[in-house]
Amino acid sequence: IFPAYISGIDIETFLKGLKQGYDEFMTFHNNLSLEFASFIYQLYMKGYKVVFSMPYSKNLGGSIGLFVQEISESTGKEDKGLMGAYQEAPLSQHSVLEYILGGTKGAVVPVIFTLENEFGDITLKSSIEHINGKSAQTVINYQADATFQAIIDQEVPCAKISLKDPSEKNIGNLISFIQSTVYYLCLLLDVNWSNNPKVNIGKEICNKALKENLSEQKRKN
Repeated sequence: IFPAYISGIDIETFLKGLKQGYDEFMTFHNNLSLEFASFIYQLYMKGYKVVFSMPYSKNLGGSIGLFVQEISESTGKEDKGLMGAYQEAPLSQHSVLEYILGGTKGAVVPVIFTLENEFGDITLKSSIEHINGKSAQTVINYQADATFQAIIDQEVPCAKISLKDPSEKNIGNLISFIQSTVYYLCLLLDVNWSNNPKVNIGKEICNKALKENLSEQKRKN
């Protein structure tokens, strides 16, 4: 919170968006977060193990990083769970999409994240008629929608989540959506969402090696 505050982020508005999201999603009544968690869980039961996110804006990268961490760390225990992964889009269209569309089916759940309106958007000047005069985010959203349609056409289960803009309120709302989704998913998997016991294994090995001042050769052995 503090680094965000000193960089000029409106923390109060962010926290209001966070609270608004939890008030909506953490109710155990029908809501988007519970539906999304149920969607992922049903695919998990069919053998899907990776949730691959494609954020079509750098303003979404931090939130998607949180989603990757939480879905991996919170669900991945007791020989259960899913792996979170992501790559910025539209780069992912050129490096990962071929696998999603033409590779092994039944393993990866692609999730597209977009913004309806981007802060600092620009109008494009181009010799390509159907590009000229459009905003950069508009063209990116065309790409996102086309990618989503391509995935649907190949009958790959997928999801698309869109925010109106990357305001503090909406980012707070997105974070509450992510954390609520992971919480529900852990309930469905019957694992403890709040601990990460296996992570401590590496920490203990590291601390022991540091205290014993093990050489690189001994660590290699």
